[in-house]
Amino acid sequence: MLDSTNGYFNSEPEDHNSSISVYSGKNKECICSSEVGHVDAAPVENPSPPQVDTTIAINRPRRTRMLPSDDNMYAQLRIYYQNVRGLRTKIDELFVAATDVDYDVIVLTETWLNDQINSIQQLGPSYTIYRNDRDPSSTGKTRGGGVLIAVSNRLSSKRNTINNNGIEQLWVNIHIQDATICVGVVYLPPSSADDANVIQAHVDTALDITNSLEPNAVHLLFGDYKPGLIWKFTYSGCASPDPSESTFSRSSIALLDGMSILNMSQMCTVTNTRNRTLDLLFVNEEASKNCYIFEADEPLVDIDSHHPPLAVTQVCPQRISFDEILEDRSFNFSKADIPGLNNSLQNIDWLNLLNHAIDVDVAVDRFTLTLTDLFRVHVPAPSPRNKPPWSNRRLRQLKSWKAAALRHYTSRRNPFTKQEFIIASSNYKSYNRFLYSRHVSKTQSNLKRNPKSFWSFVNGKRKENGLPSSMFLADELESTPRDICDLFVKHFSSVFKKASACQLKLNAVFAMFLVMC
Repeated sequence: MLDSTNGYFNSEPEDHNSSISVYSGKNKECICSSEVGHVDAAPVENPSPPQVDTTIAINRPRRTRMLPSDDNMYAQLRIYYQNVRGLRTKIDELFVAATDVDYDVIVLTETWLNDQINSIQQLGPSYTIYRNDRDPSSTGKTRGGGVLIAVSNRLSSKRNTINNNGIEQLWVNIHIQDATICVGVVYLPPSSADDANVIQAHVDTALDITNSLEPNAVHLLFGDYKPGLIWKFTYSGCASPDPSESTFSRSSIALLDGMSILNMSQMCTVTNTRNRTLDLLFVNEEASKNCYIFEADEPLVDIDSHHPPLAVTQVCPQRISFDEILEDRSFNFSKADIPGLNNSLQNIDWLNLLNHAIDVDVAVDRFTLTLTDLFRVHVPAPSPRNKPPWSNRRLRQLKSWKAAALRHYTSRRNPFTKQEFIIASSNYKSYNRFLYSRHVSKTQSNLKRNPKSFWSFVNGKRKENGLPSSMFLADELESTPRDICDLFVKHFSSVFKKASACQLKLNAVFAMFLVMC
């Protein structure tokens, strides 16, 4: 039974609100995530409630004023990077964590994925996922390796077609108004990290990418390079190898020379438990002006001691404009006013509306716009759903406390504020893990009695609802709506007829439509 005394297991559904905090220091403002959840999503038969640690009291935070929405403000692209050391056993953990994060881009190395694992299982419907898994035919290995870049669906993105030269590397172009941000990632296994020829092949690919970019494009390249170098910050704001402590092998020299040719600087000095920096971030001159990197306060999955997670804020030269990919309103046709809609359809003079269209495209636009306007009048919008579906008031309260603790910690970094944040985060993660496990258990037990809930659970993990997010034609892969439409045009171009020929049949087609109505 649920304990209603303290409201800990209050399952009242509410809207899921995200929260962010602002870190200010050294004349820099960076948005720090307070969304990252870390869970163990394995379903249990009879889940027991976690105990909330109240060693340190955390008061309910007041509402904080967000940064003003000024057109002259710079947009901040928030990027998360981590070497995850395998996702095969952490798929549910990553999925639940992704429901809390608000990163624009997520970059992962050592994913250990293969073609039997669908991308839509990883981060849910909020991200478009690009992968380059390890190829057993070229490496002779069936596990390990692999890289992944996930871009928020609010941003327009496209995979950069390259020749990988047998290297696990990947580049994605993110389009922001008239500017481009290119995000790349590479994973070099220990057997290749010391091979100067592999490093040179990687640099050659990066050079091809650089040459394909616009002059003012921002280029960021993440990588698990293992160069054996000790990095220290310089007065220029970038990092350089310490000559007295670094080991300059042929591969590390090839890497430094190649990045020098590319005019890219290394920004990361975050060290692991052995005081080494294995994961690097190279940026071009345009990116280095406004690029800030920190160790992430919370990981998406368990941290490997050799690879601390990174949080990067790239300040863009202009405000981000999110593409409107989907219709701005959904319709709940199960509650539609069918008689009223039917009456409105019959009262429209379709022939007069469509007869004066100059071509088929204009006619279709008029037809679609007319139907949409009628839907807005006679069909209500669906009720907002819980995000995530297992969320409740108590979980969001714990999340709010965690966000307050994170703001406190980022503004006053000391052992007490760190412990305060750890406790708040642990409370949130434990309860989130419990709710998700209970949600999965209920879905499994109700499969026979309520199969609709099972399919709702499955669809909640899908990238799309019926329409694919990307499509192939021969060797071409497109992921944006316009490019997908162009693929259809190319495929059916042999049977297209000119608009003038189609216009002759337009009246007859819509006359048949009226008869059917």
